[in-house]
Amino acid sequence: MKRFVITVAFVLGTCNMTSAEAKQGIGLEETISIATKEFPGTVIEAEIEDGIYEIKIRTNNGEMVKLKIDPKDGSIIRKGKIVKGSSKGFSKP
Repeated sequence: MKRFVITVAFVLGTCNMTSAEAKQGIGLEETISIATKEFPGTVIEAEIEDGIYEIKIRTNNGEMVKLKIDPKDGSIIRKGKIVKGSSKGFSKP
């Protein structure tokens, strides 16, 4: 399994887009923009896992949410509240 964890410094744009991101379509900055438009708040974690962006956000009302975003076109594949004790980290749709 291929997994890259991106630190807050990277999220804030202090590093350049990787060649893998460039090949995939949209970069991290655009992905974060898409995620925070859907759930305004603070990005806690951003990573690429199995070729899909995963973004965790603490929303302005204090909830934790997780989004999976397609790196080719920026479409939101899955979104939901993070539920403690859930192995998948998503609430039921």
